[in-house]
Amino acid sequence: MGISSTVEYASKDYNLKYIDKKPKAKDLFDTSFFDSARKSMGV
Repeated sequence: MGISSTVEYASKDYNLKYIDKKPKAKDLFDTSFFDSARKSMGV
């Protein structure tokens, strides 16, 4: 889904002091729907 590349990009913004908080995937994405779907499919 491109989560890791988005987190990497956002981390660069943090390093450049464009944002105050170092981002984590859970801060940028809500994957609860996909997590639930994968769980119901047994994946």
